[in-house]
Amino acid sequence: MKTLVTVSLVMIVAFLYGLDRGSFVSEKEDVRRLAVERIRSAPMDYEKVMVSAEKRVRVLHEEFSSGGEVNSVALEEDLRRLRGACQKMQRTATLGKVPAEDPEARALVEKKWVRYQSETRLLRDQVLEKTATPREVKGGERPGGEGPPSESRVYWETIGAFIELRERTILDLLYNTPPGERGLNEALLRDEVALLKACEITPKKTRGVSVRVVVPQEHSLKADPDVQTFYRSLDLVPDAQPIRSGGFLVPVGARTVTLRENKAKMVFRPRRGKGVAYLGQSETEIQYGYVAVPPDTAYYFENIGPEPLELEYVGLKP
Repeated sequence: MKTLVTVSLVMIVAFLYGLDRGSFVSEKEDVRRLAVERIRSAPMDYEKVMVSAEKRVRVLHEEFSSGGEVNSVALEEDLRRLRGACQKMQRTATLGKVPAEDPEARALVEKKWVRYQSETRLLRDQVLEKTATPREVKGGERPGGEGPPSESRVYWETIGAFIELRERTILDLLYNTPPGERGLNEALLRDEVALLKACEITPKKTRGVSVRVVVPQEHSLKADPDVQTFYRSLDLVPDAQPIRSGGFLVPVGARTVTLRENKAKMVFRPRRGKGVAYLGQSETEIQYGYVAVPPDTAYYFENIGPEPLELEYVGLKP
């Protein structure tokens, strides 16, 4: 009787938390299959695939342990098997003996991608619902008679949710290319661009007419800014590494989509062209010098010159 009670309790816990052994074993096999498939198709991705695959296996063990102590022996054995399978495929692919595509892996990629697309559509629908006018809202008014949320709130809720979804999807797919797409990063960027544009609720001021909207990630540049000069522009001592740095261009007749930062003070410097920096309610023409954007400040850049506006940037801790 005691044994039956114990087994029943285990089954109840597994049912409540989704930690049954069958799912655990199946998920581990999915990770191995997807990791091997990505290395088969892109051997140069071996290092990053292994980092993500091992992270996923560790998370699975933590979930299976239901908050208890992870079986370190079993974990190391699973990691050893994963590494062995991936190393074998890397050696095979490096020698030019690339095997055929694994149909089961491709079916997994398609299944996970369909789920991602469903969640992305839900995010877009939520943005439309949040930004709808009272006349467009079903029933004619919002719950509790509330007015539309601020653009800042819509931005952070939407982009925060998308970033979480994007990172989870990369981990789920282990960098495998979704069906019908050129690459995973390109597909994720396309959806991010659409969401960023959808988050612009209010009309934006511009100098030009019929100015098209672009996203910096779509027009990134190879840039290696001199970080020290960016620190000195703010009278700061360059005693820490920047959060990120890089560059992008704004095409003629275009402006960037409205962006915000919550964990960085962004500093921009034009290296070519002429533009306008819109920061909150202010605007400043830029052709040289530095422009600092405080955290959680809405900003965008408009190209008002006859050539592309090229900008370098450094993100600093606020």
